[in-house]
Amino acid sequence: MTAATEMQGIPLSAPVEEKGIYTSGSLEEKGIHSSGVMEKDGTRSPDDTEVSFEIDKKVERSYLWKLDTRLIPLLSFMYLLCFMDKSNIGNAKTDGLEKDIGLSGGQYSTAVTMLSVTQMVFEPWQCSMVKKYGAKWVLPTLMFGLYTCNSTVSAPVDENTTGWGSIAMIQAGMVGRGFGSFICLRLALGFFESGFFSGTVFYMSLFYKRDEMAFRIALFYISATIAGAFSGLFSYGLFQIKHAPLKGWQYLFILEGCVTLIVALFAYWHLPKTPADFRHFTEAEKRVGFVRMSLDGTSEVNSKFTWTKAVAPFKQWRLWFFCALCICYGAATGSTGTFLPQIVGRLGYSTVKTNLYTVAPNMAGCFATLAIAKSSDYFRERSMHLIGALSLTLTGYIILGAIDPVHNISVSYFACFLLSMGTYAPSCLVHQWHQSNNLDESGRAFTTGVMLALSNVGVIVTSQLFQNKWAPAYKQALYGTAGFQAAAICIVATLGIMYRLVNKKRDKQLGYKLKIQDVPTSELVNGYADPRFRFQY
Repeated sequence: MTAATEMQGIPLSAPVEEKGIYTSGSLEEKGIHSSGVMEKDGTRSPDDTEVSFEIDKKVERSYLWKLDTRLIPLLSFMYLLCFMDKSNIGNAKTDGLEKDIGLSGGQYSTAVTMLSVTQMVFEPWQCSMVKKYGAKWVLPTLMFGLYTCNSTVSAPVDENTTGWGSIAMIQAGMVGRGFGSFICLRLALGFFESGFFSGTVFYMSLFYKRDEMAFRIALFYISATIAGAFSGLFSYGLFQIKHAPLKGWQYLFILEGCVTLIVALFAYWHLPKTPADFRHFTEAEKRVGFVRMSLDGTSEVNSKFTWTKAVAPFKQWRLWFFCALCICYGAATGSTGTFLPQIVGRLGYSTVKTNLYTVAPNMAGCFATLAIAKSSDYFRERSMHLIGALSLTLTGYIILGAIDPVHNISVSYFACFLLSMGTYAPSCLVHQWHQSNNLDESGRAFTTGVMLALSNVGVIVTSQLFQNKWAPAYKQALYGTAGFQAAAICIVATLGIMYRLVNKKRDKQLGYKLKIQDVPTSELVNGYADPRFRFQY
């Protein structure tokens, strides 16, 4: 046993259970038996039937430090650019994009919706490709597509226009004045957006344990709130440019697109496919990373992608509750993320001040998301934290819909803070929640893609509610989004109660109490069918 265990880079000193270390003896007292040492290729050593794992805490701290300082920052910046490329249309609208392109009536809202359509259709496929081919290749490739779309839409609106950089292959059919070409670009942008967030969330689950994921997703996802704040500041500066060859919103798209291209090139070189490929890890850190995932991450580390395993989770009725939940929380993500400038604009500010005043609510959302996710990880609890976040958003939309913003500026602006503080946390907690209860890597990848796709259904609905004919009050959009949040709260409460009851029933059947972290995930090869499996709630 010594030789096999040393291959994992783990010392065989006395294990300490309270530090998250599993011993065959302590587990056997609860009816849990080891079936061999997990080898690096995901197989077991048949010679060793009793296993004692202890992770060197110093090596583990170094492992986490390198991930948190060398992987998460890059992923966060990549998503910041991704989110800005998608949401900057809201800022561009305040600078006359509709008039310059030639949009009228509800065409702007329709164009916003089209991005979500292709994003919804291709999200599961793109996320599955992250599992099959690796984030190292898939994510930077998607970024190249974002650069292309940004450069194209920002080209001068003239039929004799030439493209920027890599847009040559699509410029002939896309560039030009009018609704048709703009719709095509939004559809293309949605294709390249698809799979980015879901793929990154799945990718992170290959490195972090289940009680570490929500906060790391939040660190990554708050780049969306920072994007909203930074995009507002960036737009504020660019929209001051006068008497220039291009419009301010065109400079916004061009500069953001160029930065996206540079970061994509760096990501090809820097991103690892798995922990074993990360250039910054020592051999000991790579082995510790493998064991961490075997203990509290996945049933088979680095398993091969198969479609059979990918679609298997949808045979479980519980997952359909998550499908409905994603639609509901996605409504607020779309409303707040894309239309916050319009919501703030209801207060009667100028274009410049409107963009500037979106900064503070977005920053408040950043800190709130981090705090909620950190608490959720610490207590290994998701449902009550989700209900708290959804309640903030619900309250904000009700306030905005119920009062006259012009005569209640302070209260309305406070409600904008509530929107941002509650909107972004569900994107972190919901996907960590369903991933924690899915131990197969193929199933996690496809499921995460489907869930993100469904969240875009809510985005599509709310984007159609922000019609120009209902401006500036937008009461239909505000009350509609509030209704989605109320429904989400009901779904989360139902899931939380169900999972608690199922766990109690299983404890009663076994005759002793188990927590989710008590059984190594490498032992739960049968997933839900194993009586020792416990749901995170």
